[in-house]
Amino acid sequence: MIILLCLLIFASMVLIIRARKPMAFWMACVFLGWFLSMLGYIIFLSKYGGYDYRVNRILYLFDDIRVFFLYFSISLNWISRLLSVGRSIFAMSLVGLSLSIATFFSKKTCWYLFAASALICLVNILIYEPALYRQLLYLLRSNAIYLISVFIRLWILLTIFFTFYCLLNKYYTARLQFLRQQLKYIMLCVLALTLFYFYLVFMGPIQLTDLRTYYFLYTNFGNFNPPLTIWQWAVFIGFTGVTSVAGIFAIWKYSDVGKRLDTSDLSYEQKFLSVNHGVSVITHSLKNQLLMIDVLSKKTGKAVNHPGESINVAEVTRNLHEISAIANQTLQRITQLYKAFKDISLNLKPYRLNQIIEKALENVKFFPENVTVQKNITDLTVVADRFYLSEAIANLIINAVEAIGDRPGGRVVIASHSEGSWCVLEIEDNGGGISPNEIDRIFDPFYTHKITTKNWGIGLSYAKQIIKAHCGYIQVKSRLHEGSTFSIVLPVMDADLDKTQQRD
Repeated sequence: MIILLCLLIFASMVLIIRARKPMAFWMACVFLGWFLSMLGYIIFLSKYGGYDYRVNRILYLFDDIRVFFLYFSISLNWISRLLSVGRSIFAMSLVGLSLSIATFFSKKTCWYLFAASALICLVNILIYEPALYRQLLYLLRSNAIYLISVFIRLWILLTIFFTFYCLLNKYYTARLQFLRQQLKYIMLCVLALTLFYFYLVFMGPIQLTDLRTYYFLYTNFGNFNPPLTIWQWAVFIGFTGVTSVAGIFAIWKYSDVGKRLDTSDLSYEQKFLSVNHGVSVITHSLKNQLLMIDVLSKKTGKAVNHPGESINVAEVTRNLHEISAIANQTLQRITQLYKAFKDISLNLKPYRLNQIIEKALENVKFFPENVTVQKNITDLTVVADRFYLSEAIANLIINAVEAIGDRPGGRVVIASHSEGSWCVLEIEDNGGGISPNEIDRIFDPFYTHKITTKNWGIGLSYAKQIIKAHCGYIQVKSRLHEGSTFSIVLPVMDADLDKTQQRD
């Protein structure tokens, strides 16, 4: 019994901490209420007797534990409070468990049922408060006291029937096999706990509901022995323990599966929204660029199809150049889109960081006149795929240049340093910065706050994918209207790490 109580209080704490679902929380409270009631009961028995010494061995495991409870400084008043509070938590938690499972009640009905149960629990605690109950015993007739105890029994009985009704209804209406399996173990657990509770509640004269009644009305309760042998007690407690473990496992697994399903649904929804947004961006961009090509084609046609007039070669040439530029730009974006979503296969080799930066700057090709680039690169070696990593860095540099726009005095600073076993590469700009509302979304595919048909919002997502493939990570700091700093963190080769440590 002591082991069972320890198991249940531990399970209660774990489930309450882990309770991601109302069902797990209420099951933990059921365990807690049962624990408090039974703890009060075995403390009472240790102090006032009532069982054969062999049964005591089953209940207390060791005689030292019974002696500990015997001399434990707790009054009968507090034992009574333990019983009444535990009983109230047990019953109210069963109602909470039922309502968290039931899907056939409206929210309003659930609130009414729970409020009624909570009110009865409060009345139960007040009635069995020692000072008040002592007055009731002297003021009311024994029949009235008996009716109170009958009402409490009926309340517990109805609560348990209601719980099993909801559990069985959910079990037979559930279509998922894993859910039916979990509910089966939960029902077994609740059944074992309630049977144990029933056995003690409905036996007399020492009853969990009426302890104070019989303490005041009877004096010969010291030799009470329920008609169970030692082996029956052992089987009863063992069955309760095993089914409790099964119920704990079921609740744990149920919560874990539910969490995974919720996470999966959320992930699917996010992916769907991302793809939907991406399709919208690409469609809008391609539509605009095709419209531009169509307009330029018509202008070229008009410049050519004028009988008797000379062809405006300069206009035709200009239009064709613009059409070619739009087509090349679109092809580049489609190529970038393809790269962003294909599987990346890296060819990793040791490279000096300077080599990768130079390759990235070559990829950028063009810097506006209002933008200057400053480099402050520490001589470090990283294991990288030069092609992919330089592309990722180039995307960040292009992003910095686009953030500066037409601002005079634009500056992009590329700097690196080592921190322990890591190389930190920072790309800083003095552009417009990123608002706090957008900073958590900038690495999402197809997300962009730039109003342009040339940007599909895949550059930063692509860069992050490449950096993660290099066992690194990327982070950003930004202040609106002041600029942003993107930091790439990559592992440093051991040789460079040794040199750095020697210099330090």
